[in-house]
Amino acid sequence: MRLRVARTWRHPAALFVVLSLLSGALTIAATPPLRGADENAHFLRAYGIAKGEILTRQYDARGRKGLWLPPSVASDFSYFDAARERAFDAARERAGSADFNYRAVFRAFSVQTRTIAPEPVFKLYGGSEGYSPVSYLPYAAVAGLAKLADLGFLPMLYLMRVAGLLAATALIAYAIAVTPFLRWPFFAVAMLPSAIFARSVVSADGAVLATTLVVLALCLDTAVNGRRGRASRAAWIAVCALSKPSQLVFTLLETMVRRIGWRSLLEAAAVAAPAVVLAVAWWVVAGTDMGAWRMYEADNVPPEQFQVGWKLSYMLAHPLQFPAAMFAGFGDVGELWCQLVGVLGWLDMRLLPACYPVLTGLLSVACIDRLHILPEARARIALVAAATAFAYVVLVFALLFITVTPVPAERVIGTQGRYFIVIVPLLALIAAAFNPFRLPERLQMVAALALALIATMATLEAILRVDWS
Repeated sequence: MRLRVARTWRHPAALFVVLSLLSGALTIAATPPLRGADENAHFLRAYGIAKGEILTRQYDARGRKGLWLPPSVASDFSYFDAARERAFDAARERAGSADFNYRAVFRAFSVQTRTIAPEPVFKLYGGSEGYSPVSYLPYAAVAGLAKLADLGFLPMLYLMRVAGLLAATALIAYAIAVTPFLRWPFFAVAMLPSAIFARSVVSADGAVLATTLVVLALCLDTAVNGRRGRASRAAWIAVCALSKPSQLVFTLLETMVRRIGWRSLLEAAAVAAPAVVLAVAWWVVAGTDMGAWRMYEADNVPPEQFQVGWKLSYMLAHPLQFPAAMFAGFGDVGELWCQLVGVLGWLDMRLLPACYPVLTGLLSVACIDRLHILPEARARIALVAAATAFAYVVLVFALLFITVTPVPAERVIGTQGRYFIVIVPLLALIAAAFNPFRLPERLQMVAALALALIATMATLEAILRVDWS
């Protein structure tokens, strides 16, 4: 019994649950309200879903989508949203924010008498209006209960963060337990500072990484062991595709489960069809508006440049414009990698400089693995992983080019390194397919655990230094 218990607690999935909940709880406590990336927009979307507004159909006088918040919630939300803007401005002007910290914000919040509007207040979504409810289900459930209990903004927000942390941790632990390979690479990727932070705030990114790892794990398990049914894969692929528009490309992973041929391609298409149909149906019904008003109002650009039909016609008429803008974005590949590892908050909370090479090195060691399967299966898995990673990168740039990039821009606007964390396991999978040797698992475990501990400390240090010092 003691041996079985020891083996259980040495399993990557069990260790991940413990460390994810520990790092997540500390990050939740340290991160001020709405300081997660676009957390204000994601909070509004989750709250709207809790109110039954699955489709966003409320507009202000200028045609911008939003929702009505109760007066008390709107008052506290506005207070901390304004504080978030001040924190961002202070951090942007200098490496630290000596003239601003959240100690003063909370002191003022506890004693200040705020003006509460007598009627509900209309708040703009700011880019989250086009997301499906899938990524927000844990948050919306808590928001609904908080509404019934008449909780204020702060208790609701922190309980929503806890729910998101629990849900994302459970899904990632399930993926680590299911996958026949790359357990420590899954663990290491999910314990990067950017991943810890994403599942500790109200955000779609935690669900995106979690569902992507589940889909990859199920497809690998089926390709190697044949244990997973089509229905479970079809369901999880659909959930993944609905978590964010860019995740639709992960339907390609279904082609790795069997030998490539016409019959197998038809079977893969049948499994992926529900995801494609649901994702396309959502885009048609809900629209593709991602808060483009933020771009054309700020830069005085014609609104039609952010409409899908107009932009696709422009791309056909100027076929070299998008590739040129996409490749221009790769000039900042070093900064994109730092953001993938962890530039937190609103890209204003940088880790200590030494953390980036250290975490990169530990991630590389943890990802050294080998696929002990037949050469034909290794080649097929590597080919599908490479095609999926390439398609994902192109689709992310294409979506940003269509929805938020004006035509005169020389590069795609809005590209952030955290968007690409989901392809790191695919890159590890490609390397493992051609790797002739494998590190001892104990060395992988040590590297992954060291990464998790350093990432947790680096995350907390960045938050405390920028927002609380």
